[in-house]
Amino acid sequence: MGTITYRPLDLVGVIPGQQLNAAPDLIEIVGGNDRWINTTCAPVLFSSSLMSATGAASASQVGAFTNAGSGSPAELARWSIRGNTIRSPITVSVWAMVNNGGTTGTLTVSHGGATATQAVTATSATAFDITITPTSGSAPLELLISGHTDDSNYVVLLAACARYAPTDREAGGTGSDGYAPLGDQLTGTGSSMTYANKPVPTEWLARGWNNMRALARDRVACLATLCHPMTVATTRGNSWTAYESSAKLVGRLHVDGCDNAARSGVLSVYMYAGASTTGKLVIMIGGGHKYELTINASGWQHQTIDLPAGPTVISMYGIRSTGSNEVSLMTAQVFRQVS
Repeated sequence: MGTITYRPLDLVGVIPGQQLNAAPDLIEIVGGNDRWINTTCAPVLFSSSLMSATGAASASQVGAFTNAGSGSPAELARWSIRGNTIRSPITVSVWAMVNNGGTTGTLTVSHGGATATQAVTATSATAFDITITPTSGSAPLELLISGHTDDSNYVVLLAACARYAPTDREAGGTGSDGYAPLGDQLTGTGSSMTYANKPVPTEWLARGWNNMRALARDRVACLATLCHPMTVATTRGNSWTAYESSAKLVGRLHVDGCDNAARSGVLSVYMYAGASTTGKLVIMIGGGHKYELTINASGWQHQTIDLPAGPTVISMYGIRSTGSNEVSLMTAQVFRQVS
């Protein structure tokens, strides 16, 4: 009498061929769905429209603009990217233009040790997709867009958004993000378990459940974004700049209800601090929960926050503590926290 040499991890197997009067086999559907979700799961990483000033609308207030030369490009806007331990490519969609028909502007995207550039010659808002693949560093990682031109005219960044580029990991071992490809083992083709009518261990079926959790943890969704041009970080009178020693509203985010219960989130902020100036950022969640960040220098800070189940408003107040310059809220992002 023959013996089965294949031994499932937990000594329990599911025999292929169990169907609900349908083809392909349900086990094959599990495999196909797992691969499809891995390929297409691409939550938004940030989405921003950029304004240079507040008040009555005018052409000079639209976008982050610069006429810096190639030797010293100007920082235009920055965001934070969480997760992505596998270092998957990211597609950054930008809307940009130049203000003169003979001008060539260049946008440079920097992220995780990599850079990618995009030439801009259109004199009206034009969409470009820039793909960048990080090569170093660990989350959270900054994504920075800078710009320069080939003459004294301007390149303008009007808006930007980003999400993961579609990638297919059909084979290979478990990645650093925890995703374990099913390969062709559940496809019903070649030498797969279903094709050879072998027992399918529950460990393989459990990969479908574990893989979904791994993707949710690593592909962190951004729920709301606020971003101001770095080129006007020090401009007095802007709503996001505080010179006061008393609390001034410098930013507000609306977060739609995205869960059935309260959960933890992360608020990532980039604060600009003028020379020899310190301050604070006070964060209010729906008028209730209060958090306070100390601003000693320009840079990122990441605060774990409590998010209610339903829609809420996050209000941020800037305070100058010492010095004679400004503290400015340049970027704020709310991320879903996955345990």
